[in-house]
Amino acid sequence: QSYDLIHPTVIKNERLKSVTLKNNIALIIARSRDFIETPGIIERITRPLAENNINIIEMTTIKTDILIFFEWKDREFAYKIINKSLKEAGIKVTN
Repeated sequence: QSYDLIHPTVIKNERLKSVTLKNNIALIIARSRDFIETPGIIERITRPLAENNINIIEMTTIKTDILIFFEWKDREFAYKIINKSLKEAGIKVTN
């Protein structure tokens, strides 16, 4: 319902691109001060996910936070993979 109200406005505005609606999405937020100074941190997260055939729907980085959106069905496995990879790299992840 909200989508039907917002989408027509968005497509008329040249500064906005689109609105997408999708169900059953999971969000994992990885947070560490180490992210700011660690080269290759995105690759450290994305490579093992790709190798395990887990699709990233969306990813956003904001200084110490990396927000990653997945299909709901992949959430637990993705969490384990990300945690393992960061731990192996010696990255301390905070909650």
